[in-house]
Amino acid sequence: MHLSVIIPVFNGAAYLAQAIESVLRQTRQPDEILVIDDGSADESVDIARGYKDRVRLVSQDNRGPANARNRGVAQAQGGVLAFLDADDLWLPEKLEHQLVALRQSEMAFCMIEKFFSDDCPSEMRSTAVDVSDPKAGYLPTTFVCRSDLFKTVGPFDEKLKGGEFIDWVARARACGQTETLLPRLLARRRIHAGNLSRENGMMQEYLQVIRRNLARRNKP
Repeated sequence: MHLSVIIPVFNGAAYLAQAIESVLRQTRQPDEILVIDDGSADESVDIARGYKDRVRLVSQDNRGPANARNRGVAQAQGGVLAFLDADDLWLPEKLEHQLVALRQSEMAFCMIEKFFSDDCPSEMRSTAVDVSDPKAGYLPTTFVCRSDLFKTVGPFDEKLKGGEFIDWVARARACGQTETLLPRLLARRRIHAGNLSRENGMMQEYLQVIRRNLARRNKP
């Protein structure tokens, strides 16, 4: 199966190279790596260009993460899509194991652990973010799917200011798409000063998505 990796980035120069390197260390190499630069003002574009033909760079004005992921889906040539946030990391066997899972389902997730970035101030490490044990990860970084799901489910909802990924997964489930959660730790989510407030606000985003989908189901 032709496999495309989509990495949206906005001012992610501090971590982008590490994310790309974690893809290049996969035991099952992707057929293409797309970096979707969402109007970065830092060195993100230069970092992506430094990988030459190993990375395909797509640049656009800043339109938000949902739009950047949708742009990646539209540009990708693979029959299987994998997403990686620019500040996260994959363990080397992630794609290999998840491609096996896709033999039985349309989408697959894996376990993920959170870790504090070295540049995360110590006073921020006493927040409510739990980095103790791996958790079931329903996040873009843990996700792979067959590309034709986007024809059935539609794109990520760009009107949402948060929770657009969980909203998409909820719509996929409502369409009857099958999924597998691998009980393996295959991804790492970096907690740093730039995403800490969003990390603490994820529960509110989940609740908003739940309300939205309940309202959708109750429509006559």
